[in-house]
Amino acid sequence: MNVDNGFGDFNPLFVFAAYAIVWIIFFGYLYYMARRQADIQSQIDSLQESMPNSNEGAEEDDASQPSE
Repeated sequence: MNVDNGFGDFNPLFVFAAYAIVWIIFFGYLYYMARRQADIQSQIDSLQESMPNSNEGAEEDDASQPSE
């Protein structure tokens, strides 16, 4: 039994499925990038905490230098 849907060989169900798949992939990639950015930011924060504060010594170095 062949039902005529008025679209000929075109089936809108396939368009909807493709549209949904594209959005699922897009949001999956968006989630992946957000997680990756959060991981990198936590690594940056831990590196900054492990480094000595370089701003404390900079003020003293500037004061000891004669100005021209």
